[in-house]
Amino acid sequence: MTVSPLPGSRDASPLTQISFLGAPARGLRVISDFESEFQMALMNRRLNPAVNTVFLMTSFSNVFISSSLIKEVCRLGGNVNEMAPPVSVEAMRRRFAEQREGEARST
Repeated sequence: MTVSPLPGSRDASPLTQISFLGAPARGLRVISDFESEFQMALMNRRLNPAVNTVFLMTSFSNVFISSSLIKEVCRLGGNVNEMAPPVSVEAMRRRFAEQREGEARST
C-alpha cells in the first residue's frame, strides 16, 4: 500500500511518504498483513526512533470476508448485496426463509 501525495500520482516511495505524512503509511487488508507490517514498523523504529508508522485499514471492497460470516449476516436479515453475487444472495435468502418456515411449523 502506498500513498499518492500528488494529484495524478499512483505510488509514493517510503521516503516520499515520510516527507508528506511525517510517517510511512502502510495498508492493512488482512491480519497477516499486520504481522509483517508490524515487524517492519518495529525495525524502522529501532533504526530510527523518530519514525512512526501509520496503519490504514483497507476499504470493504478490498478485504476478504469469510463466507460463514456473510451467511450469518444474511441469516440474521442483514444486507449482503455487496458481499456476494446476486444469485448467491437470493439462494441464501431462500434457504434461510425455508429454515425459518420449518422452525415455525415445528413449534
